[in-house]
Amino acid sequence: MMRGHLTPLWHATVSFGPRGRPLGAATRAAIGLAVPLTVLVAADRLEWALYAGFGAFAAVYGRYDDHRKRMWVQLGAGTAIVVSMLLGTLLSYLDAPLIVRAAVIGVVAAVVAHLSFGLGWTPPGAIFAVFGGGACASVPATAASFAAAAGVGAATVGFSVLVVIGLGLREMPLRDFGGRPPGWDPPPTAGTAALVMGVTAFLGGLAAIVALSGHWYWASVAALTAVTGQNTYFRLARGVQRLAGTVVGVLVVGVLFLVGTPTAVLLVLAVICQAAVELCIQWHYAIASMFITLAALIMVDLAAPQPPGGLITDRLMETLIGVGVGCAVALASAAATRLLGPTHR
Repeated sequence: MMRGHLTPLWHATVSFGPRGRPLGAATRAAIGLAVPLTVLVAADRLEWALYAGFGAFAAVYGRYDDHRKRMWVQLGAGTAIVVSMLLGTLLSYLDAPLIVRAAVIGVVAAVVAHLSFGLGWTPPGAIFAVFGGGACASVPATAASFAAAAGVGAATVGFSVLVVIGLGLREMPLRDFGGRPPGWDPPPTAGTAALVMGVTAFLGGLAAIVALSGHWYWASVAALTAVTGQNTYFRLARGVQRLAGTVVGVLVVGVLFLVGTPTAVLLVLAVICQAAVELCIQWHYAIASMFITLAALIMVDLAAPQPPGGLITDRLMETLIGVGVGCAVALASAAATRLLGPTHR
């Protein structure tokens, strides 16, 4: 019986998806990060690169939508990311207990996931909001950090939206971007799925706090990957792919840090990785996870430099913990669905 489950899991893990036509999305993602980082370098404020990096995630939303809907999706998702960063900054500023920080990020995961389902954001879920909120909750914050998070984050989101409008003007007049935003239309399972994501993000963070306490939010993010997808095999495969991509990514980052790669080169690599994620995300998630790891570790190191050995170890161990928690939740959820029957799915 176990063999009957392992075969489809193996195929889901190693199979490649269609390449599609992601060049436009990759270009927007790269521009959305490159320009804000260039401005920060010119202003000698590279310590704010973390806020720009998370704000730039708005550019990855709406890759399959028309220009008008993409504008609204990026504006909505980008706002959620900025609000999450501000909540994380508040938790850090108040020096809230780690368990409180993990609990708040769990609530963020549930709320943002539900918004994504109801407003039709693609990709759905709350990974970027959890990532941004958790990172800001984990770096030291002062009163000035709120203005930096809000200003840099919102400006980066705004720039991504302007890029969408600018590109869209080639095909439609500016007035067509106005009107009412897309309506609220959550699927029947939205509430349950959002609750599962919130609980999973909290449990992943909590497990990492108990085991390591370091960058606990990485475990929350990793846990979410294993409860995202159309079926249990796909979700478990995503968890395995996340772990595999992280292992390769930290090895590459370790080499970059070991040889003392100049900051300018690291910034260029972060932009390249942002584009590479969009190029690979539908093709194979493990490859995309490698680039996600590279970009994330570069941004975190720029915001709060620390010994690379500890940073790399934290990333590996907390990803392992998060994937383990996420896979356990995915299996428990599948078992509960079978027990409750199709009327409760």
